[in-house]
Amino acid sequence: MTSNLSDKTPAALTRLLTIMERLRAPGGCPWDAEQTPESLKPYIIEEAYEVVEAIDREDVEDLRDELGDLLLQVVFLARIHEERKNFAMADVIGAIADKLVRRHPHVFAGMPTGDAKMLADQWDAIKRSEKPEKNSEHPLERLPRQLPALQKAGKLAKKTGFNDATGGFTAFLEQAERDLKAVGQSLTGDDREQAREHLGGLLFTLAGLAAALDQDAEDILRVHNQRVLSHHIKQVTK
Repeated sequence: MTSNLSDKTPAALTRLLTIMERLRAPGGCPWDAEQTPESLKPYIIEEAYEVVEAIDREDVEDLRDELGDLLLQVVFLARIHEERKNFAMADVIGAIADKLVRRHPHVFAGMPTGDAKMLADQWDAIKRSEKPEKNSEHPLERLPRQLPALQKAGKLAKKTGFNDATGGFTAFLEQAERDLKAVGQSLTGDDREQAREHLGGLLFTLAGLAAALDQDAEDILRVHNQRVLSHHIKQVTK
């Protein structure tokens, strides 16, 4: 098997791990030393979104830097848990490597390759076998609780079949029209709480439509927000 891995990768990773160890050690950086997994949570989310923004801008140089910032959070967490004698960075890397091999038997174990749906079902089946204690949970309970709402709505739509567009997209448009009408009726009656509930239904319907189009509603809205922001900035700076 040929590899495009740079010969510099192991040394670069070792250097980063050594720097983090020094920062956390006595005589290092007080701020780094006092961080905990809980205190790092907002930085992890922020850095992940900055990676996404760099991808949207197609800014390769910035993407490289943002990926480094995100990698720092992984190294940071691994170092904290190594100090607690839970696991180290090598365990993190080994675990994901093992998982990729295990979940791709059609690549690494000589099993036949099927279509995309078969491979997705195979992935899910292997995933369930890895943690049988979670098999008693309803599949919907396995969705991460901290997912952005629109993204979670899209995943819920897929798992509940609400993204089924075999009969076309008319059903989605009709449901969205009903939801929007219900919002209007609630506002006419000055019932803002009910309007809020119907607005939630409208957003879920639109997330389902996005899922039916194999799109992510969260991504669609994020890109549109950036367009609005850029347009507004151009208008006020003329």
